[in-house]
Amino acid sequence: MNGQGIAKVVIVLIVFPVLLSAIFTVVTVPVGFMLTPLFAKAGAWSETLGKAFVGVTFLIALLGSLALCRRLWPRSQD
Repeated sequence: MNGQGIAKVVIVLIVFPVLLSAIFTVVTVPVGFMLTPLFAKAGAWSETLGKAFVGVTFLIALLGSLALCRRLWPRSQD
């Protein structure tokens, strides 16, 4: 396995999940604290809005992590 292969394995197995988790946490913690009182006022929609917030935040983290890993991905030398 050459250097590019090792770099690709490290990006897929280590960097991508760590970035995904970090972005999700960084967005969820402060925004979640701000939105919790608003969700409480929503009444019956509170649980649905909370799940939607988590889903949208996960998608944002997924796309952000994917974009960063694409920048790190080594170019093949033909």
